[in-house]
Amino acid sequence: MPRKTVPLAQDALLTTDQAARILGVARNTLENWRCQNAYPLAYVKIGRRVLYRASDVDAFVRARTVGASE
Repeated sequence: MPRKTVPLAQDALLTTDQAARILGVARNTLENWRCQNAYPLAYVKIGRRVLYRASDVDAFVRARTVGASE
């Protein structure tokens, strides 16, 4: 049975792999950005786990959108 895609709630927590997939970058790229403070992409630490709020990933993309939007 095909899996349905469900829109993410804005407060959903994403894994590094999920956030990287949404941003179109490699997991290692996100890890490097995080370690080097290269970009202001907020994340949540729970123990050893690193998670990203869907709303923060969305805001990160919106802040880097160039050009007219309709």
